[in-house]
Amino acid sequence: MIVELEKTYRGVLCPRCGARSAAPARALQVAQETYTPQTFLVRCAQCEGEGRFSMADVRAFSGEPQKRVRRSRAKISPPR
Repeated sequence: MIVELEKTYRGVLCPRCGARSAAPARALQVAQETYTPQTFLVRCAQCEGEGRFSMADVRAFSGEPQKRVRRSRAKISPPR
């Protein structure tokens, strides 16, 4: 019998668009090692907005974190 394990990850909700973003693994590790309040920055995979979060903002989500799609920057023509 094959049993599928449900994938989960720890992340935060974007304050701009409400999308889920994975919390940095290093921030989660440091929070477990120390008892001082920790904050970290996360860039949203959907709207690319950046926010500052504390460990109180971290939640457990089911599924896999969304991959960030890198958008190509608009090419600026040189001045004439």
